[in-house]
Amino acid sequence: MPLPLDTTTEQRILFSPGPGETWILLCSCGNNEVSRDRHGWTRFHPDFDQNRCRCLACGPEAALDYHADAYRHYRAG
Repeated sequence: MPLPLDTTTEQRILFSPGPGETWILLCSCGNNEVSRDRHGWTRFHPDFDQNRCRCLACGPEAALDYHADAYRHYRAG
């Protein structure tokens, strides 16, 4: 089961490096994906040039946030 992100009034999608030379996309709706290819996503349509991303689980385009530590955005508990 995916770990939910801290909720905010604005939907956002987190992009960060993962373990073992992977990349992680996490949506505030709980959808997530790990990929070794930064451009090979099946659950998301990111636009890294525009810092926007569409989550295919919840639909709307959202801001793409870059963070070095994805764990800081997991909801406690």
